[in-house]
Amino acid sequence: LIVSQRSADLVAAALHALLTHMRWTDAPTRTGIVFDGGVYVRFGRYRAMLASALRRQMGRRLASRVACRPVHDGSCLGAAVLAAAAAQMG
Repeated sequence: LIVSQRSADLVAAALHALLTHMRWTDAPTRTGIVFDGGVYVRFGRYRAMLASALRRQMGRRLASRVACRPVHDGSCLGAAVLAAAAAQMG
């Protein structure tokens, strides 16, 4: 559990840093973040750990604007979006 908690803390820190860099924290809108992978999908306690870490690091107000959800076949979907974007660019 210590490794899982540390992982959730690091993921929350990375998400907070990314959202801050994008200036999302200046005017937070409802934002969804999707996760693909066995740890997030199959280890239910990890989702709770991540939600708790987001609240600790971002505060309740900002963390309540972030919805974390599991997604299946996310890498396939990401590859399809990237291919479509590349096709649009010529």
